[in-house]
Amino acid sequence: MRKWYLWVVVLWGLLSVPCQAEQKEIRVLPKEEYQKIFQSKDGDVYVLTFTAQWCAPCKKFKKEILLPLVAQYAAQEKIYFYLVDMTHPQEEDLQLANQLDVTLYPKTIILNGGVQVYSSGQKGYNKEVGDEIKETLARYK
Repeated sequence: MRKWYLWVVVLWGLLSVPCQAEQKEIRVLPKEEYQKIFQSKDGDVYVLTFTAQWCAPCKKFKKEILLPLVAQYAAQEKIYFYLVDMTHPQEEDLQLANQLDVTLYPKTIILNGGVQVYSSGQKGYNKEVGDEIKETLARYK
């Protein structure tokens, strides 16, 4: 019985080692940086994805679209990926969501130099959104 338990612990440890896609991570956007993204200089590209922990399409979007994009753009120093967690939104979260017209999750917004250059609109989780994000980010390589 103990040997079985030890193997489970060892395998779990191996599975939890960060993969290549997590080398450049997707961080949760700190509230202190909300206005900073609108004051950034041209060439600083922010990819903001609004999600909630209870949202199943958000989890699928993160796994199937967002993490591969993060891996693809890991070498790009001027492209920043952030999640805005709306599970228990505070006043600042609601203001940012309102400012960027976020009405459903997941929703991805791309800003360049503080100006919105892409919005996934009302599409939610959709493979088409992944292609649109790739096309938009290709302009800033």
